[in-house]
Amino acid sequence: MYVINREGQRGIGMTEVLVALLLLAVGVLGFTALQMRAISATTESVNRTQALLVMRGLAERMRANKTDPTTLAAYKTGLSQTSAPTNSCTGTKVCTPAELATLDAYEGRVAALANGVMLGMAACPGEAGSKSWADRQCLIAAWDGTAPVIDTTDATTGSSCMNSAGIYHRRANCIVMEVY
Repeated sequence: MYVINREGQRGIGMTEVLVALLLLAVGVLGFTALQMRAISATTESVNRTQALLVMRGLAERMRANKTDPTTLAAYKTGLSQTSAPTNSCTGTKVCTPAELATLDAYEGRVAALANGVMLGMAACPGEAGSKSWADRQCLIAAWDGTAPVIDTTDATTGSSCMNSAGIYHRRANCIVMEVY
């Protein structure tokens, strides 16, 4: 007959419970990490959607106002302008294309900043140095510490959105849209 030694079994039940609790804790930590990643992805999606909405509206305004080559400079100026333009282009006030461009860009900038997004505009990679409307311009929206600029370095890290070769920097939080 087989005799069970109860002295050698003492504490085994407690060990099994502790192992089960350890496995449960690892599972809960994994689920928590998954939830945090899901929240982060949702926030990124919201930022991208808000940036795209503002950029599309500004791009449509640019297409509608594209009558004078000097309006390009006015759009770039308006995106960095911190105070409202003096001519509001409403009612009976007549605006030049450049004044309308400045107002459009300023309103786009205000709408973007309300959503935590900064806007910028530069010649698209491969188009640098040309100033005409026939060239592609890149409208840049950036958030979370990324600058809305295209830099001239070939580094793959930095605070700018992309380099002059058109390569996005690692961990850059931005969208680039070509406008014509």
